[in-house]
Parts: sequence; structure tokens; C-alpha cells
Amino acid sequence: MKLTDAKIRTLPNPVGKSRKIADGHGLMLLVSPTGLKSWYLRKLVGGKEQMISIGRYPEVGLSAARKMAEEISARLAQGLPAKEEPREAIAFERAAREWLKIHADKITPAYCRDIEQRLERHILPIFGTMDITAIRPKQILDALQAISESGIIVKNIKYNSEEQIFYSPLLLKHLD
Repeated sequence: MKLTDAKIRTLPNPVGKSRKIADGHGLMLLVSPTGLKSWYLRKLVGGKEQMISIGRYPEVGLSAARKMAEEISARLAQGLPAKEEPREAIAFERAAREWLKIHADKITPAYCRDIEQRLERHILPIFGTMDITAIRPKQILDALQAISESGIIVKNIKYNSEEQIFYSPLLLKHLD
């Protein structure tokens, strides 16, 4: 039987040990003898049953718990972890400048300045403030195409510094 907010609010505290109350599709409310109510999603992960914590009631209401349980179930069905790990957003400009700093000792100072100027003139106005995980390959290709169509010759794109920056391990490690 599905839970309702009214039923949850009026649940008595169990005596002795915690009580599990099912809502359906693996979502359940765990009520402790002290009255603490916590949402859990019961799922098989890798052949083993796991209890995935969703949050405490009433901070996480019934509809929010159901929605979160649905999202977690979808992630698990795709083979992804139950919850996304929080990560710091990294702006493209910061990553590009780190890349340039790392590679500066491998190139001449003049070439380093040239790369920096090209970045500032053509790439940073487009991608500078964007989180690196939000940049999609089509956006990169569109930007490089626009640069090329503006009359700037992009020689041997395979070795172009802008593309190296986009696909450098420094950036790629943040996309996992």
C-alpha cells in the first residue's frame, strides 16, 4: 500500500527496534524508536541487496523521495553509481591556462604567447566561463569552423593547440 504524507506524519514510534514501511518500487521509510524517519531505496546492485539512503523525512518529502528513488533506479539501470559524486565546476579558461602552464616549458616563449593570444582572441570568448563538462564536441567543431570561416587559417587541425587543450588529459580527467 502506498504511503501518504498524512499517514507518515501519524506513524507511531516503534518499540524496541526500527520499523521498515514500504512505499513501493523499493522505496521505504525507516522509522526508529526515537521517531527519526529516513528514506531508503532497496535495490539489487551487482547481485547484492543495497540500502541506498535518500534523506530524512520531513526534509525530503514523500514526492521528492519518490522522484529521487526513480532517478537512482534509472542510474543503476544504466550501470552508473546510485548517486553522482559532487564535483567542483571547472571553467574552461582555468583548465586552458593550467594546460598552457604545464606545456610552457616544452615550447618556445614566442609560441606560448601565440597560443595564449589565439586562446584569448578566439576560444575564451566562446568557452571561457563554461564548465568543461558542459562543452560538447559539436560546440568545439562549430567554434573551430567559425574561426576557419572568419579567414583565419587553421593549419593541421590535428596538432592545433586549441584542440590539444580541449582533449588534454587535464581536461579529460574531469569528464569521467
